[in-house]
Parts: sequence; structure tokens; C-alpha cells
Amino acid sequence: MKAAPNPNPVPVPVKDPTPTPDPSTLPADTIANRMFDAAPRDPDGVLLVAIEAGLPPNLINHQGKSLFALPKLWLPYPNRLNDFGQSIFAGVVFKRLGSQRDDLVRVLMEHGADPRLGKPNAIEAVLMFVGEQGGGMGKEGPLKLFGATEDDKKRMESEGVRVPIPGH
Repeated sequence: MKAAPNPNPVPVPVKDPTPTPDPSTLPADTIANRMFDAAPRDPDGVLLVAIEAGLPPNLINHQGKSLFALPKLWLPYPNRLNDFGQSIFAGVVFKRLGSQRDDLVRVLMEHGADPRLGKPNAIEAVLMFVGEQGGGMGKEGPLKLFGATEDDKKRMESEGVRVPIPGH
């Protein structure tokens, strides 16, 4: 005698057996490459429309860059995380604060960027990588802009992240 089929079966997660390709082996004619190539000449916002329609923004091109490497996507998606749990904002902070180019950091904050999002987050990036004198806003400027507190530093230290001590 056969058992009656369960009308509400519990879905079983299935791991995709397809290995992630090495980006350097991807052909030059991939969707991600086409989007990267088209982005600078995209006055109509086709890239944003494609993402809103379901194009995965973490597609990678043959260089291993995701579409979120494109500045065009930073303002509409300042709090998006990549596959490694890193935020666009923390990356911008890491790259920009040591220079005199802090304007993008301020603009992203004005567009709702969360300085505590991602790992490492923007506050952690400042504490770990920006020197006391650090060009641009230095260290204290962004920490103040981000609303960083002593609790942020304590949390980092409790997670085993060493916060550099000035002069050591």
C-alpha cells in the first residue's frame, strides 16, 4: 500500500554542484562584461533598470569585479553588501579617506549609507586604516560624521580586531 503524498512537503535545500569559475577563465563576452562596457555610455540608466528587473548585481567580469565596482551603483545602493559581506560604503571609505577625496564619503552618507554595515564596516575601516593625520578628513572627521562611539571600538576589540594605538 502506497502512502499518500504529503500536501505540504518541506523543501530541502540543494547545494548547487556547479563550481564557481575562476574569473580569469571567463570569456570576454559575458553579461557582466557587457554591462561593465555599457555602463559609462548608459545615459538612460539601463544598468539600474536591469538590476531592478533581476540582474544579479554581484555578477563578476573576467577581472573578478562585481557590478558594484561601478560608481554608478554606489548612490542608489549605498548599503548593498557583496558576496563577502563587505559594503560599498566601507570600500569607498577605505579608498578615499586617506586622500583629499572625501566628498564621495559625505555624499554617500547623505544618501543613507550605514557606517556600521558589513564586515569590516566603515567605522572599522577608519579605525584600522586611517592614520591620525590621514589626509582629507583625517581620522576624527569621519568618526564624528559616522556617529562612532566608544562602544564601536569596544565591540571591535571584543571581536578580536586590534585597533592600532597611535605612536606604536
